[in-house]
Amino acid sequence: MAETAIHVETRPKSSTAEVGRLRKSGILPMALIERGQGTRLIQAETKHIKTVLQSKDGLKIFPLALDDDRQMRVVVKQIDRDISTRRVTNIVLLEVRDEDKIKISIPLIFTGVPRAVEKNAASLITPVSALECQGQVKILPDNITVDLSGMKQNDRILLQDLKLPEGLSALHSPETVIATTVQLRGMATIDEGGEASSEEAPASEEAAAE
Repeated sequence: MAETAIHVETRPKSSTAEVGRLRKSGILPMALIERGQGTRLIQAETKHIKTVLQSKDGLKIFPLALDDDRQMRVVVKQIDRDISTRRVTNIVLLEVRDEDKIKISIPLIFTGVPRAVEKNAASLITPVSALECQGQVKILPDNITVDLSGMKQNDRILLQDLKLPEGLSALHSPETVIATTVQLRGMATIDEGGEASSEEAPASEEAAAE
């Protein structure tokens, strides 16, 4: 299936008020960082950009067509949103080629459910939703999958436990916690076979002191 392309027009430098009027008229102001050319101000219909972005899950790399008939591939480098309404107010696109080595945020996709969580004996915490990575455009995955199904109670998955594509580096500490399970207070321990043991979860320090 062919990728959906972003169609944009070059726009002149405008005042804040003029940019605001653009947004109200259904036009989204954007910026394009071109190879060796600096930054070009561009614009497109907000509905068109929304449709294109929703056409692909994960890493946002698309073909782009300029109004001067040039075409290129771009990655969505930055999306700015209004603090109160969360509406997109600006998008920055970066021109890329397969051999380019770039830094980019890659989403994490979590699959599977830990047995203890399934049995309501533990809660699951996933503090990281994306990883800042560096690698050549041609090897960048749309997302990074993390399998949670083998986790036990009070277990952790660290960045160093993940298997990343060859040539892709994560720009975080290897000790970064990707997912953790916390045994719920008062709940029994789930053994490897998925059955609850007869022992109750350890009491908290406060309870022990009473």
